[in-house]
Amino acid sequence: MNRDRLLLLTCGAILMLTQYICVREIGSTFFSTEIVTLLSVIMILIGPSIAYSMSERVSQRGLLLWAALSFVALMLVPFGIRMAVTMMKIWHLELLAMVAVLIFGSLFFSAFFAVFLPRLASGEENFRLLYSLELLGSVLALLLLTVIGSWQNLVTAFYLLLVLCLHLAFGKKLLTGTALILALVGAYYYPSLDAAAATRYYQVYWDKENPRILETHYSPYQRVDVVEDDRGKALYLDGVPYYEWGDLHWFNYYIAELPGRLVRHDSKARALVVGSGTLSSSGYLVRQGYQVTTVDIDRVVADLGLKYFGELNQLNQFKHGESKKFELVIDDARRYIRSVPDRSCDLIVLDIPAPYHIQTALLYVPSFLKELKRCLKPGGIVSINTCSYQLDDRIAASIARGATEVFEDVSSIQGDSLGLTILYCSDRLPFSMRSLRSEASKAEKDRFSIMDNQALRFAVRGAKAHTEENLCALLLLSRYEFPELKKWL
Repeated sequence: MNRDRLLLLTCGAILMLTQYICVREIGSTFFSTEIVTLLSVIMILIGPSIAYSMSERVSQRGLLLWAALSFVALMLVPFGIRMAVTMMKIWHLELLAMVAVLIFGSLFFSAFFAVFLPRLASGEENFRLLYSLELLGSVLALLLLTVIGSWQNLVTAFYLLLVLCLHLAFGKKLLTGTALILALVGAYYYPSLDAAAATRYYQVYWDKENPRILETHYSPYQRVDVVEDDRGKALYLDGVPYYEWGDLHWFNYYIAELPGRLVRHDSKARALVVGSGTLSSSGYLVRQGYQVTTVDIDRVVADLGLKYFGELNQLNQFKHGESKKFELVIDDARRYIRSVPDRSCDLIVLDIPAPYHIQTALLYVPSFLKELKRCLKPGGIVSINTCSYQLDDRIAASIARGATEVFEDVSSIQGDSLGLTILYCSDRLPFSMRSLRSEASKAEKDRFSIMDNQALRFAVRGAKAHTEENLCALLLLSRYEFPELKKWL
């Protein structure tokens, strides 16, 4: 294969890896709602359009400068986006930070690597051949993603591909040597640089005092960080905390322990927990005597929950299947639930993050809740987090309205120690409001509020249910992060 063809093959691989890395880094910095993902992809796709329009206008010297800037920019992407955005957050310039990243990325993340196809192509037949090579490079990059093993290995391979591209494009020994040294040094120090950027990010965005990054993984679905500070440990999914150490107790009390007590059960009672997180809710139910099955699509989250939150969930003794009390299933919950027999569960806990991502948003819709209802025994309970403090919040109201359309009997409870509103749903709840208040007062005394079925339905009567056609929460996080957008969204 001649030099030009190898160059286009390399550029195709770089363009694919650039899109993959940039979308994930931008998403875990600005929170990966569908809007942020869409804007990131558009940013990458604008680059080739810029390249095609400038391919015949840029001089060799200009091309060299463009190459150098693009090389440095992409070297910084795996940790620099988070660092730069954190600095702008300090100055309350979050919206400007997103605009700056998207504009800068269009010019220097992908554009340079698309400029060679129009420069090298001469005639339609030659263009087809060269374009096919660029596409083949993208396919090879996708294959690389399946075998690379770890995010650090991916970053190292990405850096080396950048060096190869510069060498094939210019053939200058000094440029290649300098780029290779920078790539090797960058790959070596990447874990430290990423940890430093993440530490500062959590200090600024989430007011963490003296945070320490215990472990970071990029699963196929999200970036997962275990962060510890003076108050304890917390699990962060794409930069968003899945409840702090102190909140975990109260969240799991209301989502799992309290309904677990209220369901009439024996030693054969079965609980299904959708979502693993720290696995604390599963641990509560095992200790109450339930046979617990926990299903999560992301093995990384479950493994880190067992590794770092064992003192909370106390499940390490069960993780290899020595007992029938706890089973961990790695699967898509929507697929797994179809295999669960009718009327087989005494309690179902929807222990998942807020519906800001499409994967989790689809687990709050009525069609999925109907599947949960099918699996529920008469008198059983489905416990759902509304992800908000008040039912007049748009997200909470839409989730609650969807629940009232599926279940005949729905009540809510909001305790001061947690703040979030939790729904208990059933064909007929196995407790009275008096018994719910009596049981809850053992932990919270009287610092909670309860809505019975009638009051709850009245409270959300004007809300539109959270359905596949009304995934409103995918937009609301952008409003939360960028209040300047409220008047437009």
